[in-house]
Parts: sequence; C-alpha cells; structure tokens
Amino acid sequence: MWGCRLPIITFHPVAAYRLFSVVGAAIMLLGMAANVVAQTATALNTLNFVGDIDTSLPASGGTAYNSDDAIIDFSIATELSTSSNELGTLGAAGIDGFHKTGDGCGDSVYSLDITTLIAGTAMRPADVFTAAGVKVLDASTAGVPDGVNINALSRDPSNCDLIISIDTTALLSGSAFRADDLIRWNSSNGFSLFQQTNFGANIDAVHYLSASRWLVSLEVSTQLPDLAGLDEQIFEIGPTFQLLALDLRSIDNSWDAAGVNALWALPQPLTESIFSDSFE
Repeated sequence: MWGCRLPIITFHPVAAYRLFSVVGAAIMLLGMAANVVAQTATALNTLNFVGDIDTSLPASGGTAYNSDDAIIDFSIATELSTSSNELGTLGAAGIDGFHKTGDGCGDSVYSLDITTLIAGTAMRPADVFTAAGVKVLDASTAGVPDGVNINALSRDPSNCDLIISIDTTALLSGSAFRADDLIRWNSSNGFSLFQQTNFGANIDAVHYLSASRWLVSLEVSTQLPDLAGLDEQIFEIGPTFQLLALDLRSIDNSWDAAGVNALWALPQPLTESIFSDSFE
C-alpha cells in the first residue's frame, strides 16, 4: 500500500495567543448575553402605587377612580384594585413616595410633592415622615437644599436605610447626585450613592426588592438599553438589565396621560427548592 503523509500544521506563538484571546472574549460575551436573556421578573402578589393625576382602574363590581393622594392596591392575579387615603385628603398635595410597614423597620413612611401639614407638623417635599407626623428624614437638618424634592422612596429591610431619588441635580453630604441616581440615606452616614442608573430621566418611583433588583417608574418616557420605557409602566431593573413588570396603560386607558408617582410591592413568597439539603 501507498502510505499517505498528513500535513504538519504549525502555529506561530503570537498568532495562537491572539486566536485564543479572541475566542475567549467571544465566549465571555456570549455568556454575558445569556445571563441577560435568562433574567426573569420577580413574581409579585400585589403592587401599591400612586398616580400623578386622577386615574381609574378595574375594581370589584366596577371601576375605581383615584386621585394623587390615594394609594392604589392592585392585585397582579385578578387585575382588580382598591384604594385608601392613608394620610387623609391632602388637597393640592400628592403622595410622592411611600414605603409600607411590615419590613421590620417600623411604621410606614411617606413623602409629599408640596409642603403640607401632617398631624400638625409642616412636611417639606424633601421630608420623609410617618402618618403620626414624625420626621424620619428632616430635610432641613440633613442639609437638603431648598427646592429639592424627594420624589421616590423605599427602604432597605436589611438595615432600614432609606433608598430615595431626587428630582434635580443637587449636592447632598458633599456629593453631587442626579435625578436618575438611587441614593441611600441613614441618620449616621447621611447620603451616599446606592446605584447610578444613567437612564437620563428622573426616577419617579422606586421599590427595593433586593440588593441587586429594584422596581422603578420614570417621570417621562425614555428609551432604556433593553426596552422602551413609558412613564405609565413599572420596570424591574438591576445593574445590567431592565424588565417590564406592569404596563398600566394596557389595563385602563386613563393611564395614557398618567405616570406612577410612588410605588411599593409585595412579592410572592419563595417556594422551597427541590434541591434543599434538609431531609424529613
């Protein structure tokens, strides 16, 4: 038989290094893309929110009409709503942020869009307070400049720090913050950056889900990296992704001209993993 000789292939060391570097980078990018695609929204039981104008939503037996001082309780499963005026009728004022009790951090807290008397105490737009009129964050004492409004409010249950956003660029605790920043505050350390979103739009509502997941709504419709962000929508965001959590316009057309002014959520309880290492 005639023998056959296979060709000998040689690689220059530098060329081989460059080839493997390119392949490695491609694999890394594919892995990052797969991670983004794999993100799914947190399962929620209810969303509580406030509109920035009078709105309506389906309710048991008909339609519920709500003003900007009413907190709407919306069931994800039934798409039916109820509402309550937890601070009473506020006249010209609207609720600009709130976070409900039950997180181990004390009473529910609120913020308003204009100065208003609550339980005999004047609350400025950058104050955070309880329904009893107790200031949790006193804007004047904390050094918040006049004219700055806290227009998004939540709370981190791990340490009870407030998570806020403001409506304009301002200097707080010696640092400059923008309207698309999420800011952490506590009475010991003051204000610090929690998350820089770079959305280029005012964050109008926020709810803390975890250290890496938050619900937000924007003041104006803005194109986000992963989706078109409309001001009547609620998004779940993280450092590298944005997901649609709820589109209110698809439920009632009164939200065509409305936005979400404040936000709180109740996630579904976590189910036990089938891979639990405990045995009964």
